[in-house]
Amino acid sequence: MSISSTVDSLEAVDYINRQYIDLAIKFGNNSNILAEKIPNLQFDESEGIHVGNVIYNIHHHSKKTDLTDSTTASINSFNFKVKSTFGRFEKYGRCKIYWSLVLIIAIICTTASVSVSVYFALRDKLDTTTVRSNETTVTEFTTLKTTTEPYDFDALITREEWGAININLSIIPKLGMPIKRIIIAQTLGQFCTNKTNCISTVKSMQTQNSNLDDIPYNYLIGGDGRIYEGRGIEYQGQHTANLDATEYNSIGICIAFIGNYQAIAPDSSQISLLAEFVDFYKKKGSIAEDYIIVLQDDLKYNPIKAYALNTEIEKFDHFRPLYKIYRREEWNAQSRKDPPNIFETRPMNWVVIGHTASSLCSSLEVCKTSGRNLQKTSFNNTWSDILYNVFFGGDGYAFEGRGFDYWGSHHIGLNSLSIGVGVIGTFDNVPPNQAILNAIIKVFDDAMALGKLSQDYKIFGRSDFRGPGPGTAFMNVIKEWCRYGNKTNSC
Repeated sequence: MSISSTVDSLEAVDYINRQYIDLAIKFGNNSNILAEKIPNLQFDESEGIHVGNVIYNIHHHSKKTDLTDSTTASINSFNFKVKSTFGRFEKYGRCKIYWSLVLIIAIICTTASVSVSVYFALRDKLDTTTVRSNETTVTEFTTLKTTTEPYDFDALITREEWGAININLSIIPKLGMPIKRIIIAQTLGQFCTNKTNCISTVKSMQTQNSNLDDIPYNYLIGGDGRIYEGRGIEYQGQHTANLDATEYNSIGICIAFIGNYQAIAPDSSQISLLAEFVDFYKKKGSIAEDYIIVLQDDLKYNPIKAYALNTEIEKFDHFRPLYKIYRREEWNAQSRKDPPNIFETRPMNWVVIGHTASSLCSSLEVCKTSGRNLQKTSFNNTWSDILYNVFFGGDGYAFEGRGFDYWGSHHIGLNSLSIGVGVIGTFDNVPPNQAILNAIIKVFDDAMALGKLSQDYKIFGRSDFRGPGPGTAFMNVIKEWCRYGNKTNSC
């Protein structure tokens, strides 16, 4: 008797009881998956597998099982396991099946014995969650406590299960493992409170973002007690990029709550699900022990912010608040004139600070106007954008210029090697106020935590490279900072 080493996959479905069963079969050392949809599945200890009024023996399931003409095969025994999430129990059993194949030509040949191990993992797809488990042989029915296996998370609905469109994974960059940063977002739009609606919402999200490589998020949390796989744990999403400036898609995974959480907070079960999911993958080693949680609203311009959701996320132990940076949309920057040059090596190691040699800006609105004037001056001098990667003014206001991913035009010879900083004002005699000094340190420590600056990044003044600025008084302050480039010690 010869058995094909490959057989099709099976998803057996009991539509009446709304149960889905995975059926795996092992022939000797070859583990294979069978293919056949069989509704109303039952089992019988003496005769085999019942599907309605039909008894199925093992050979009925495998279209690719090859029996020689002279073979009468006997299945001596098989083991099965039923695991149900309804009552959170497992039942194991052992039964014997005998079947024979008698050829029309009256030739009786040698009987071949094959030991077959079959397990059934019952998965509730509508009323509870996905559960898988390893094969186990138990000779008597036993009630056992359900345990979560290290390769599965109970409430996870995979791409296959919600019917995702297949994509070419080779075009999507992979994330560095283990994951060090988790971005929390909202999807906006309608809430979903049952599996059917949530699947419909997730499917629509994939098809409506046809301009992207795939659904934007790595995972999505619905109001039905389930978490839906988007791009998964390994691949970059397309969820957090700023116009002509910084992208944060590559720094970690993004988990989005389905719905609009500007005024309505997610319920406690959704928050608990997030915590359990993160803890599960941390124990598995896919998420780093020292991971941080950040808000998408802190990383990009969102006109509708998830205030209610963010309030709940801020309670997590691993939450990291980020210093407010006003994005280009918020200070009404114009689009850059030419395509940007991307830093070849990241994270960056150097920060170079200069001043604008102009008047101070006192209020937020005045500082925004100063930023637009700086950009306009750059355009008039044939530069493609504002000179700086980030700039500061007023009482500690921080503004995104070219961001942390693209060359600035702050100093010839350093544009491709450093993050350029501009501080609005002239600081030959008096340094910037303490609010600005604090803002500079906080913004760049955040950039380090987000992977945009290296852990041992250094700060310089333009005058260290024989350039103008940042003013004598300001330079004297910079030299006292622990990250000043000419110091041998680090922070």
